[in-house]
Amino acid sequence: MELEKRKIAYPKLSRIKHNCYYLGIIQNLYCGKEGEIAAFLQFNYQSNLLSPFGNDYSKIFARFAQDEVFHSILLSEILISLGGDPVYADNQGRWFSGRWVDYVKDIKQMLMLDIELKEKQIIEYKSAISKIDDISIKQMLSAILKDEEACCLELKRIKESLTQKI
Repeated sequence: MELEKRKIAYPKLSRIKHNCYYLGIIQNLYCGKEGEIAAFLQFNYQSNLLSPFGNDYSKIFARFAQDEVFHSILLSEILISLGGDPVYADNQGRWFSGRWVDYVKDIKQMLMLDIELKEKQIIEYKSAISKIDDISIKQMLSAILKDEEACCLELKRIKESLTQKI
């Protein structure tokens, strides 16, 4: 039920025609090296790693992981509407690899890598939006892009506050 409530705030997909070109673009956003699935697993790993210590970073990373799952659901709906299959592979057919996740243990390094990941995702979303003409897909990607930009800013604030504490 929570998922359905959250979806209401996002644009609706309408009358999407099958399009192989768009499919490849969305597939990389979904499950490319810097895609939503990779971001989810990275944030989830970080949350799980820090959880036993009861610190706030674990909760923050868990929230970011949930956002990535939500984005992957939205992208999978676009993929299916375009005639695709939301498999765990990029648009070149390379299956997702756990090696695409950074397994660093230091919180400052985690934040730096997460910021880098978000910045790459932002570039990828902007590029995708510029290449796609379908208005409903563009609107959905723009909404996700806003989330990614907000997450990146929050990560930068967290990193800055951590740096000031040291």
